[in-house]
Amino acid sequence: MTHDKISIAPEAGTAIGLQCPRLRRPPLDPSALTATPWDDPHAKARMGDAILSFIARGMPRSGFTKALYRRLSMMFGFIACYNQQGFWGTHFGTTDARAAFLEQIV
Repeated sequence: MTHDKISIAPEAGTAIGLQCPRLRRPPLDPSALTATPWDDPHAKARMGDAILSFIARGMPRSGFTKALYRRLSMMFGFIACYNQQGFWGTHFGTTDARAAFLEQIV
């Protein structure tokens, strides 16, 4: 099933139920971002692209890096959970969890 720009496929084994391939391009433009004491515009664009790529690929466990965990656990009102695996399980372990994650960040 496809809804607007999000594809929802039945889950089987480790298959991911949500994919948003249009999020992958174009990459974020660093010139549109503002530097902060914590990150320069290029670092923000790289992380933003990494987050969008992770979402576009269906939020697979293999794509949930430590850097993504650290950033996402401090954004959008999320809490760190117990650890990286706990955060993934809570927010990406099921199609419903992924849909709730997307609703929270929009």
